[in-house]
Amino acid sequence: MANEKADELPTHPVCLQLTDFPTISKTREEMAMKRRPASSSRVQRKRREEFDDGPRLGLGNRQNKAIRFLDQYYPEPQPTSVIPGVSDITMEELIARGVVAEVQAPDGKERVFILAVRGEDEVRRLKLQETSLRNGIGKR
Repeated sequence: MANEKADELPTHPVCLQLTDFPTISKTREEMAMKRRPASSSRVQRKRREEFDDGPRLGLGNRQNKAIRFLDQYYPEPQPTSVIPGVSDITMEELIARGVVAEVQAPDGKERVFILAVRGEDEVRRLKLQETSLRNGIGKR
């Protein structure tokens, strides 16, 4: 009889497992499904190169409705919008300087702005100048 009970007892301590709680494992599965997969640097570089080639109006992605400044996207800027970090320059001024180009959206109802070829360097310079002035390093 002692042998029978020894056969029934587990040889290792009893632990709780996620499978014991289906609601927890289901929640984790749902969270994992909602998470975006990590992109490789090659994929990110390819996306960046595609954006730098100019507008891709047929794609309908957010690049058509956003402008990229220093690897950050700002959705749907208006002509009188001010660039974040460069407080005194509007989109219209950037268009005049050739930093930003305006293209027509596929539906023709909204204005879309993209960085021109030399635009990113110009915006970087403007932001650096603004930061320097704010910190008291630049011209007085």
